[in-house]
Amino acid sequence: MSIVKGSHDYICDEEFDDVYGFVSNDHQFDWGMHSHQESQLILSPSGCITVNLQSQKLVIPPNCAIWLPPKIEHSIERRGGESLVTLFFKSSIGYTVPNDLRVLRLNSLLNALIQRVSYASSNRQFHPSLIELLCYESYQAPLTDLSLPLPTDSRLLAWLNSLEEYSPQKLGVMAKKIGASEKTISRIFFKETGMHYQEWRKRWLLLKAIELLSEGESVTGCALTLDFSTTSAFIYFFKQAMHTTPSQYRKYFE
Repeated sequence: MSIVKGSHDYICDEEFDDVYGFVSNDHQFDWGMHSHQESQLILSPSGCITVNLQSQKLVIPPNCAIWLPPKIEHSIERRGGESLVTLFFKSSIGYTVPNDLRVLRLNSLLNALIQRVSYASSNRQFHPSLIELLCYESYQAPLTDLSLPLPTDSRLLAWLNSLEEYSPQKLGVMAKKIGASEKTISRIFFKETGMHYQEWRKRWLLLKAIELLSEGESVTGCALTLDFSTTSAFIYFFKQAMHTTPSQYRKYFE
C-alpha cells in the first residue's frame, strides 16, 4: 500500500496487479515529503515537474520521466501542463525494472505504453506481454541528467532558501554575502556536490529556465528573471546546454 501524507492523502489500491496507473488533474496538490513502498514512474505529458529529494533537485520536462525506487523521500511540484501521471510498480513484479533513481528520455513507444496503462480504469487487467514491454522499455530507456545536487553546509542554508526569489550570484558576490572566502565556498561546493560553484550555478540557471518556460514565460522574460545581460546571451547559454533554442524547447509544453 502507498500512503501519501500531505494536503491530499492518496492510498494506492492494495489489490492492484503488477502495475497501477494514477492521473492527477489537481493543479493545487501538495503532498509534501513522502515515500512509497512501490517503485514509481512519474511524468507530466505537457508540463514540467520539479522533484525535491533530501540532497538534490530534479526537473522533469514532458519528454522525460523520473523513475523513483521504493522508500525514497521526495516531494513534487507541478509547473504547467494539464495532468500528472504516476505508475506504481509492485516490488514483486516478475520483470526487470530499474533499481536506481534515474531520469528517462521517452520515446514514442514508451510514452504510448505509459498512457495506455495510466488512463485505463483502475480494475483493468492488462495482458502480461504489455506489462513486460512497459518494464523493458523503462529499463532500456536512454538517460538524461537534469539534476542539481544541493550542498548541506549550515552556512549555505539561508542562501539556498533565498534562491526561491533570486538567481545565484557569481562566486565573489555570493562569498561576500555569506561572509566566507571564495576558496572556502569553492571547497564546500565541490566536496558536497561534486561540482565547482560556477558549474553548479550554470546548472541551477538551466533548470530554472526550463521551469520558467514550462510556466509560459517568454524567452525575454526568462533572460530578465535570470539576470542575463541580453536575451541573446540567454539564448546562447540555453542552446549550448540543450542543443536547441528556448523557443524551440517551449514547443514541448504546447
